[in-house]
Amino acid sequence: MTKLGRSEFVRTTAMALASVALSFGATRSFQFRIEFIVETIEYINSKTRTKQYDNISIGTDFDGLADAPKDLYKPSQLDKLIKALGDHKISPDNIKKITSGNALRLLRYGWGNPT
Repeated sequence: MTKLGRSEFVRTTAMALASVALSFGATRSFQFRIEFIVETIEYINSKTRTKQYDNISIGTDFDGLADAPKDLYKPSQLDKLIKALGDHKISPDNIKKITSGNALRLLRYGWGNPT
């Protein structure tokens, strides 16, 4: 595993925050669906240097703090999001990065355990 430099750590964190702001900030203006999440992920990835989905991580907010997408409001529906990512030709390795790998990498780095 490659250790992140400070600027890469900041860039990774900024991209994660941009994803949250872009996707959840739009929930009030139209009917929010899984397709919008996938399009947001693809858009953010298109703005990265490597285009390898290394700067995007998703999480859930099933505790009621944000409006959930109409087709993704409970944990049992997460498979719909994974299928939609695959339908958009995002590879299984990149889906794993998006759904868990990038978050784990960032948490490990933040906690000082980059292994």
